[in-house]
Amino acid sequence: MSETTEELSTQSGENSEGYAETSTPEQEHALNSESVPDEQDNLLELPPEKLAGMVRDKRKAEASVRSKLREAEAERDKLAGAVTGFRRQSFAAAAKSTQLQDTALDDALKVVPLEDMLGEDGTVDAAKVKESMQALRRSHPHYFEPIPKASSIGQGGAPAGFEGASWSDVLR
Repeated sequence: MSETTEELSTQSGENSEGYAETSTPEQEHALNSESVPDEQDNLLELPPEKLAGMVRDKRKAEASVRSKLREAEAERDKLAGAVTGFRRQSFAAAAKSTQLQDTALDDALKVVPLEDMLGEDGTVDAAKVKESMQALRRSHPHYFEPIPKASSIGQGGAPAGFEGASWSDVLR
Protein backbone atom coordinates (compact mmCIF):
# COMPACT_ATOMS: atom_id res chain seq x y z
CA MET A 1 0.00 0.00 0.00
CA SER A 2 1.29 3.46 -0.78
CA GLU A 3 2.00 6.05 1.89
CA THR A 4 -0.96 8.24 0.90
CA THR A 5 -3.32 5.26 1.05
CA GLU A 6 -2.00 4.38 4.51
CA GLU A 7 -2.52 7.94 5.70
CA LEU A 8 -6.10 7.98 4.38
CA SER A 9 -6.98 4.60 5.87
CA THR A 10 -5.47 5.57 9.23
CA GLN A 11 -7.52 8.78 9.24
CA SER A 12 -10.70 6.87 8.34
CA GLY A 13 -10.22 4.48 11.28
CA GLU A 14 -8.71 1.47 9.49
CA ASN A 15 -5.41 -0.14 10.26
CA SER A 16 -2.85 -1.23 7.67
CA GLU A 17 -4.61 -4.61 7.22
CA GLY A 18 -7.88 -2.95 6.25
CA TYR A 19 -9.76 -3.70 9.48
CA ALA A 20 -11.61 -1.00 11.37
CA GLU A 21 -9.85 0.14 14.51
CA THR A 22 -11.71 0.41 17.77
CA SER A 23 -11.04 3.32 20.05
CA THR A 24 -11.02 3.29 23.81
CA PRO A 25 -13.49 5.38 25.81
CA GLU A 26 -10.65 7.72 26.81
CA GLN A 27 -9.88 8.37 23.14
CA GLU A 28 -13.56 8.99 22.39
CA HIS A 29 -13.78 11.47 25.30
CA ALA A 30 -10.69 13.27 24.06
CA LEU A 31 -12.19 13.54 20.57
CA ASN A 32 -15.53 14.75 21.90
CA SER A 33 -14.01 17.26 24.30
CA GLU A 34 -12.28 18.97 21.40
CA SER A 35 -15.68 19.96 20.02
CA VAL A 36 -16.88 21.43 23.38
CA PRO A 37 -16.61 25.22 23.53
CA ASP A 38 -13.76 26.59 25.60
CA GLU A 39 -16.22 28.50 27.82
CA GLN A 40 -17.57 25.27 29.34
CA ASP A 41 -14.15 23.67 29.63
CA ASN A 42 -12.69 26.54 31.60
CA LEU A 43 -15.28 27.08 34.33
CA LEU A 44 -12.61 28.15 36.78
CA GLU A 45 -11.71 31.10 34.56
CA LEU A 46 -15.30 32.42 34.40
CA PRO A 47 -16.35 35.32 36.63
CA PRO A 48 -18.41 34.33 39.69
CA GLU A 49 -21.42 36.31 38.46
CA LYS A 50 -21.57 34.29 35.26
CA LEU A 51 -21.19 31.01 37.19
CA ALA A 52 -23.97 32.04 39.58
CA GLY A 53 -26.21 32.84 36.60
CA MET A 54 -25.47 29.48 35.02
CA VAL A 55 -26.30 27.67 38.30
CA ARG A 56 -29.57 29.67 38.62
CA ASP A 57 -30.56 28.77 35.06
CA LYS A 58 -29.75 25.11 35.63
CA ARG A 59 -31.74 25.00 38.89
CA LYS A 60 -34.69 26.72 37.21
CA ALA A 61 -34.64 24.17 34.37
CA GLU A 62 -34.41 21.28 36.84
CA ALA A 63 -37.32 22.67 38.89
CA SER A 64 -39.39 22.87 35.71
CA VAL A 65 -38.60 19.25 34.88
CA ARG A 66 -39.45 18.15 38.44
CA SER A 67 -42.82 19.93 38.33
CA LYS A 68 -43.62 18.33 34.96
CA LEU A 69 -42.68 14.96 36.45
CA ARG A 70 -45.01 15.50 39.44
CA GLU A 71 -47.85 16.48 37.09
CA ALA A 72 -47.27 13.38 34.95
CA GLU A 73 -47.19 11.13 38.04
CA ALA A 74 -50.44 12.67 39.33
CA GLU A 75 -52.10 12.13 35.95
CA ARG A 76 -50.84 8.55 35.88
CA ASP A 77 -52.24 7.87 39.35
CA LYS A 78 -55.59 9.42 38.39
CA LEU A 79 -55.84 7.28 35.26
CA ALA A 80 -54.77 4.14 37.15
CA GLY A 81 -57.58 4.79 39.64
CA ALA A 82 -60.08 5.17 36.81
CA VAL A 83 -58.93 1.92 35.19
CA THR A 84 -59.22 0.09 38.52
CA GLY A 85 -62.75 1.46 38.93
CA PHE A 86 -63.77 0.25 35.49
CA ARG A 87 -62.24 -3.16 36.20
CA ARG A 88 -64.17 -3.42 39.49
CA GLN A 89 -67.41 -2.56 37.71
CA SER A 90 -66.74 -5.17 35.05
CA PHE A 91 -65.86 -7.75 37.71
CA ALA A 92 -69.02 -6.89 39.68
CA ALA A 93 -71.20 -7.37 36.59
CA ALA A 94 -69.59 -10.72 35.77
CA ALA A 95 -69.77 -11.87 39.39
CA LYS A 96 -73.41 -10.80 39.70
CA SER A 97 -74.28 -13.28 36.96
CA THR A 98 -72.97 -16.03 39.28
CA GLN A 99 -75.40 -14.93 42.04
CA LEU A 100 -72.72 -13.21 44.16
CA GLN A 101 -74.43 -10.93 46.68
CA ASP A 102 -73.78 -7.21 46.25
CA THR A 103 -72.69 -6.96 49.88
CA ALA A 104 -70.08 -9.68 49.39
CA LEU A 105 -68.25 -8.04 46.47
CA ASP A 106 -65.46 -6.54 48.61
CA ASP A 107 -65.07 -9.79 50.53
CA ALA A 108 -64.85 -11.75 47.28
CA LEU A 109 -62.15 -9.40 45.99
CA LYS A 110 -60.11 -10.05 49.14
CA VAL A 111 -60.21 -13.79 48.48
CA VAL A 112 -59.90 -13.55 44.68
CA PRO A 113 -57.61 -10.66 43.63
CA LEU A 114 -58.83 -8.55 40.73
CA GLU A 115 -55.43 -8.85 39.01
CA ASP A 116 -56.00 -12.62 38.68
CA MET A 117 -59.21 -11.99 36.72
CA LEU A 118 -57.54 -10.00 33.92
CA GLY A 119 -57.02 -11.32 30.42
CA GLU A 120 -54.06 -10.74 28.14
CA ASP A 121 -55.39 -7.32 27.09
CA GLY A 122 -55.87 -6.09 30.67
CA THR A 123 -59.65 -6.33 30.71
CA VAL A 124 -61.68 -8.52 33.04
CA ASP A 125 -62.05 -12.01 31.57
CA ALA A 126 -65.61 -13.26 32.22
CA ALA A 127 -64.52 -16.90 31.94
CA LYS A 128 -61.89 -16.44 34.67
CA VAL A 129 -64.46 -14.69 36.87
CA LYS A 130 -66.94 -17.53 36.39
CA GLU A 131 -64.33 -20.18 37.26
CA SER A 132 -63.15 -18.31 40.34
CA MET A 133 -66.72 -17.69 41.50
CA GLN A 134 -67.47 -21.41 41.23
CA ALA A 135 -64.47 -22.16 43.42
CA LEU A 136 -65.47 -19.36 45.79
CA ARG A 137 -69.00 -20.76 46.05
CA ARG A 138 -67.54 -24.04 47.34
CA SER A 139 -65.35 -22.36 49.94
CA HIS A 140 -67.59 -19.39 50.86
CA PRO A 141 -71.20 -20.27 50.03
CA HIS A 142 -72.53 -17.48 52.25
CA TYR A 143 -71.27 -14.89 49.70
CA PHE A 144 -73.89 -16.08 47.21
CA GLU A 145 -77.66 -15.94 46.92
CA PRO A 146 -79.21 -19.16 48.14
CA ILE A 147 -80.13 -21.56 45.40
CA PRO A 148 -83.91 -21.92 45.39
CA LYS A 149 -84.96 -25.45 46.10
CA ALA A 150 -87.43 -27.07 43.78
CA SER A 151 -90.64 -27.73 45.59
CA SER A 152 -92.84 -30.70 45.08
CA ILE A 153 -96.00 -31.91 46.71
CA GLY A 154 -94.22 -34.87 48.24
CA GLN A 155 -91.72 -32.53 49.87
CA GLY A 156 -94.34 -30.37 51.57
CA GLY A 157 -94.52 -27.71 48.89
CA ALA A 158 -97.57 -26.76 46.92
CA PRO A 159 -97.65 -27.00 43.14
CA ALA A 160 -97.51 -23.78 41.14
CA GLY A 161 -100.81 -21.97 40.94
CA PHE A 162 -102.24 -23.70 44.00
CA GLU A 163 -103.36 -21.38 46.75
CA GLY A 164 -103.76 -23.60 49.71
CA ALA A 165 -106.02 -23.07 52.66
CA SER A 166 -104.96 -20.73 55.40
CA TRP A 167 -105.25 -21.44 59.12
CA SER A 168 -108.31 -19.25 59.31
CA ASP A 169 -109.98 -21.41 56.66
CA VAL A 170 -109.11 -24.55 58.58
CA LEU A 171 -110.41 -23.25 61.90
CA ARG A 172 -113.82 -22.28 60.55
